[in-house]
Amino acid sequence: MEDGPSREPADRLEQRWLATYGQIRSFRATKGKLPLEAGVGSEATLGGWLRNQRRRHKRGRMPAWQADLLQRIPGFVWEPAVGAWWVKLELLRAFLEREGRVPRYRSVDAGERELAAWVHKQRHHFRQGRLRPDRAAALRRLPFKIV
Repeated sequence: MEDGPSREPADRLEQRWLATYGQIRSFRATKGKLPLEAGVGSEATLGGWLRNQRRRHKRGRMPAWQADLLQRIPGFVWEPAVGAWWVKLELLRAFLEREGRVPRYRSVDAGERELAAWVHKQRHHFRQGRLRPDRAAALRRLPFKIV
């Protein structure tokens, strides 16, 4: 493995970790995406493994060499949901600019309906006091009412 660690694995756990890491890289190379936990079969297994690695990293239980290897995988991020939120915000901004209105649930366009559901969820989180301040501020900068 060209991106592998410069030392031999110390034990069977490290060998298993490296084997699964290799499967993730292979999946990424052949499918052009990272495996999703919501996938089917081995994709779901590999997606769950990635979720576990993110959790280990967040809790400070991951060796630096493992974190370094994961970061070498194209498209890998530690917090995929965070990036996805900002992508949705940009989609909303573009929609508001293009259409001059908030997306509607009853639209014939599936993308608009999905965006409407996301807006509803953000408003709900805001009313419940569960929307992060940076996200609330970003939504307030758009030409629509958050509440």
